[in-house]
Amino acid sequence: MTKNYKSKLKLIDLSNDAVVASGGGVEEQLLQPDAGYIYKVKNLRINIGDPAGSSAGTHKIYVRNDPGGTPPWFYMSSNTGSPIYFGYPTTPLKTTATTVEPDNELEQMLSLFHMIASNDYPIDFTYVNDTDVNQTGTRTIKVLVEEIPERA
Repeated sequence: MTKNYKSKLKLIDLSNDAVVASGGGVEEQLLQPDAGYIYKVKNLRINIGDPAGSSAGTHKIYVRNDPGGTPPWFYMSSNTGSPIYFGYPTTPLKTTATTVEPDNELEQMLSLFHMIASNDYPIDFTYVNDTDVNQTGTRTIKVLVEEIPERA
């Protein structure tokens, strides 16, 4: 019997507006396909405003398969008063953050197009609020993926 291994595109919205506490509060969002499928990242948009009213500290996001692992595929950090934004495809790649790793556009695009998630190894988006106020704004994370059935 021939199996159907057709893939399809899906837009996954991991956005969240729950409060993230000041002084190191953490929020994790997982990009995790159902068992038997793999997600291959095709596009990614991250938009995180500065925590309203902050006067000190940073806020940051890590994107990786291994929570707490090193190094992440992406790391973006912004000082108080600055948002975090990553968007592709734009020309040039639109990135707004105080610190971005990898720090050049080619490496960012290569990382983006090599991100793969399975049910056992989801992609973890970890937001950390190290500012002096709670983050009450929406953290927008939208991921366009190709959903591919795993082959037996």
